[in-house]
Amino acid sequence: MTMHNSWGGARENSPLKAKKINLLQKVKDTVIMNNILSKCEVYMKKGFTLAEVLITLGIIGIVAAMTMPTLIKKYTNHVVETRLKVFYSQVNEAIRLSEAEYGDKKEWANGAPDNTSDNIQTAYLSRDEWFQKYVGKHMKIVKKELNIPAISGWNSGGNLYYLANGSAFGFIQGTIRDWIFFPGNPDKCLKRHPYPLGRCAFAFNFYPTSNNEGWQFHYNKGVEPWKYQWDGTLDGLKSACGQSSGKFCTALIQYHNWTIPDDYPFQVSY
Repeated sequence: MTMHNSWGGARENSPLKAKKINLLQKVKDTVIMNNILSKCEVYMKKGFTLAEVLITLGIIGIVAAMTMPTLIKKYTNHVVETRLKVFYSQVNEAIRLSEAEYGDKKEWANGAPDNTSDNIQTAYLSRDEWFQKYVGKHMKIVKKELNIPAISGWNSGGNLYYLANGSAFGFIQGTIRDWIFFPGNPDKCLKRHPYPLGRCAFAFNFYPTSNNEGWQFHYNKGVEPWKYQWDGTLDGLKSACGQSSGKFCTALIQYHNWTIPDDYPFQVSY
């Protein structure tokens, strides 16, 4: 039965029209599904099966588990090496600049407070005042703490100064002679290691005034890795670095051009 609309045209019966629409939709859906199945078949022929994918992922996981620790160690070593070298360069450049302003470092190094028995005189300046006058003003210090915890292998704590790259350094044992450098967070280092030196903390000395036996590697020098009583040999550094105190480890790294050698006795961190 055909009906006419108000404009005079023929209008198809609604139920019949709905059946046609449904039939067309089914045909369309079938064509789409066939296309999808055809493409999947092509992809299956060209690609991997599920088993092959799982095997590949398993191999990748095994390789990653084997290589990641080595990659992490290399990256950590690189960060520690770089920050040690940068600190050594920056602090000694600061000392050179102060020598240009105040004269020979042996003269104003004597004006620093030191409670060790072999220091020449007790200064009128506090450790922090001395540091700010002769060193700190030439370095980009972002934070300071004036009483850090005691370090295993040394006595009491001292002053601590933070750099923008996340490292920190300061004086130990109530003196400006004995320095310590942290390539990362000092609190994290001290909580992690009962003996941090050579691992996450590194020993330096600033003692340009003494040419007594044992101090010859520090006489007339700036801030240098700990070399007190070093015999001058690589074997001597290796042996001393391997001890629990770890004071000579900084000198061992410097000996290798600020690179941690393959036979280094500790795993470093920052």
